[in-house]
Amino acid sequence: MPPAKYARNDALREEIITVTNGLIVPPERDLPNAPTQRSGVFDQTGAFIPASHTYRPHGLFNDVPDMPADDTIQTLQGTWMFGGTFFGHFGHFLMDTLARIWAWGVLENKVDGILFTPKTNAGNIENMVRVQTDLLNALGVNAPLKVLQDPTRVQTLHVPYQGIGIGGGWETGTPSFRAYMRQHAGKSVTPKGPKKVYLSRSALAKKRASFLAEAVLEEHLRAAGYEIVHPQKLSKSEQVALYQAATHIISPDGSPMHLLAYAGRKDQHVAVIARRSAEANSIFANQISQFQGSHAITVNALKHDWVPSDLPRPGRTSWGEFDMTSVYEQLMAGGFLPEGTDPWPTVPDDVLEAELAEITAAEGKTYTRFEG
Repeated sequence: MPPAKYARNDALREEIITVTNGLIVPPERDLPNAPTQRSGVFDQTGAFIPASHTYRPHGLFNDVPDMPADDTIQTLQGTWMFGGTFFGHFGHFLMDTLARIWAWGVLENKVDGILFTPKTNAGNIENMVRVQTDLLNALGVNAPLKVLQDPTRVQTLHVPYQGIGIGGGWETGTPSFRAYMRQHAGKSVTPKGPKKVYLSRSALAKKRASFLAEAVLEEHLRAAGYEIVHPQKLSKSEQVALYQAATHIISPDGSPMHLLAYAGRKDQHVAVIARRSAEANSIFANQISQFQGSHAITVNALKHDWVPSDLPRPGRTSWGEFDMTSVYEQLMAGGFLPEGTDPWPTVPDDVLEAELAEITAAEGKTYTRFEG
């Protein structure tokens, strides 16, 4: 792995920069979606404020934009907090858009609301804000929100550094970020749901991927007293209520685990099942235990990765194949299954082959076993 471009302390700081007449510059309108973009905040002298970068260990998500023409700049009176980049993608919303939420705990009664720049300055941004407002409310943010599509000069602007990040161990966040979540996340939500939950990916589109034989795993878990839940069918506040109610949660690795880290409970038991060969496998259990102090383990029983023909290595659209008996053994050892639960047998090859054929037909691409 190449050396990190940014150290953790470059990005994650418990520091808020306050500027008068700060200029927020969103990305240009109607550009195609891209993995990086140019946006951020300038002070009144025209100097870029590094706190408005969204940092990643190996680079920046948003680099310094061009200074806009004077006649394109809007003005906004009052005192506001800069929230960073507003993502529509659930995982990036949790880890990037919410990265500065810790500062809301400091500024809540001192600002008129929170200002964001869009991840892509196109499409129905109002609808994206509406969808995410439910989650923000469940995490303790009931502020007026604006996603700025035009350059805007703000009378008084507080620009926090991010309190969490993607990769490099940054997912455990700063003490202030973790403290904010423990104090605010889910506190306005009434816990509701079963005590034992499996968070399934089986109802997602095939392109979202999971692991083979998930339906077989679900049968075993139902017999062990778990209710099968599909998070995407619940509102964000309903997901938080579910996580507040459960004592035992088993889930494939994925974005819902970030929300569980924020809104879960200290007395929970969580098992995260690795669904692909990646360094990210272990981050979810570590994040959950660091945020809540709960018992969280990684269940890694992977035997193979089945990779689509357009990918060189396992990724978010590859499918894992695991050893079902090993999953049973690890869950049993971790205290997630009742005593006396019979071992789970190996899934027959013909069942796996039939599922791979179904995935191939749905996606129109072949999947091969990764040998890297």
